[in-house]
Amino acid sequence: MAGGANSNYGVPEPAFGDAFGITFVTSLVNAVAAFVLGLVIGAGGVAANWSERDTKIAAQLISYPVSLIVMAGMLSSMLPTTMVRAILVTLCYLVVSIFVFGIIIAIGVVVWNMAAPGN
Repeated sequence: MAGGANSNYGVPEPAFGDAFGITFVTSLVNAVAAFVLGLVIGAGGVAANWSERDTKIAAQLISYPVSLIVMAGMLSSMLPTTMVRAILVTLCYLVVSIFVFGIIIAIGVVVWNMAAPGN
C-alpha cells in the first residue's frame, strides 16, 4: 500500500497501549469540549428564544465538526504527524464509522423483517 505506516508520507502506527491512550485522552477532551459547547449553545438558545428542539439540533450540528477537529488535533499532538495528515486520518475514521453503522442498520432491518409477524 502506498504511503503506509513506514513511509515518509504516512502516519506512524502506534503500539496498542499508545493507541488506547490516544483514544482515551481524545474521548476525555471531546467530552469536555462537548460539555462546554452544550453550555454555550444552550445559553445562546435561551437568549435567542429558540425551542428546545431547535437548540438540540443546533448543538448536534455544531458539535460533530468540532469533535472531528478535536480528534485531528489530538492525533497531530500525540503522534509525530502533521495536522493535515491527522485530518485525513480523521476523515478515514469517519468513512469507516459510517460504513460500520450502515452494516449494523442493515442487519437490524433484516432481522426485524424476519421476525415480523406474517413472514
